[in-house]
Amino acid sequence: MEPYEIALIVLVLIIIIAIPFLKKFVVYQFISLVIGAFLIGYLFNEIFKTSGMSLQSSVLLILLVGGTVYNSIKFYKKNVA
Repeated sequence: MEPYEIALIVLVLIIIIAIPFLKKFVVYQFISLVIGAFLIGYLFNEIFKTSGMSLQSSVLLILLVGGTVYNSIKFYKKNVA
């Protein structure tokens, strides 16, 4: 394994361990919603360019968008309203 691969694996493990502690902070919740929306858009673009919209990819994107909308509404009700 290359050193950057080891560093990437360690970074991912640290993030996985830290997520429950980070969910307490409003800034982390907001940034994760924004980054998640951009990642879903990128994923939609790549799926559409490579294979077209099949049933599986449509279901995946509907579930991802639904989860993002649910988390956004929950964040809004808890922190803004």
